[in-house]
Amino acid sequence: MKKSEQPFEPPTPAQPYVLSEIQELWYALQAKNWLSLAVVPSRSGSGARELARALAEVGTALRGERVLLFEAERSDSESVVKHMVQIRNYTRDNARMVIALDAPVENPTAISLIRAADAALLAVERGASDLRNARKTIELVGPDRLLGSVLVQSR
Repeated sequence: MKKSEQPFEPPTPAQPYVLSEIQELWYALQAKNWLSLAVVPSRSGSGARELARALAEVGTALRGERVLLFEAERSDSESVVKHMVQIRNYTRDNARMVIALDAPVENPTAISLIRAADAALLAVERGASDLRNARKTIELVGPDRLLGSVLVQSR
């Protein structure tokens, strides 16, 4: 699949995030070598999708090259292999992508997509995520691929 045919929605302004905070996070994430970054919520319905969108937007602006936002929420067992191939094909030419996913504790098919990504960022929702889900998510993701965690606003 050509890059121009990828499932892409143009990023909208990074709301409710402060632009400087997203820029700082983007630069911190560059300390590790990755082409595909899974933004993994500890519970679905959090602000993780908005965080992924903001990272793609800021990454595109700072790199001068498109950072694809790949929205893979609600993936099922039929689509997961197709999505894994899309991730691999897109990043083959050193292009970057940020992947928005469901919480793996609620949608186990997300685990395969997280493992297909080079790295992961845990999104913990302020005031709504519980520690048990966050720990279980870290266990499912694998602490070795986790670059860190971010506290996100409730939607």
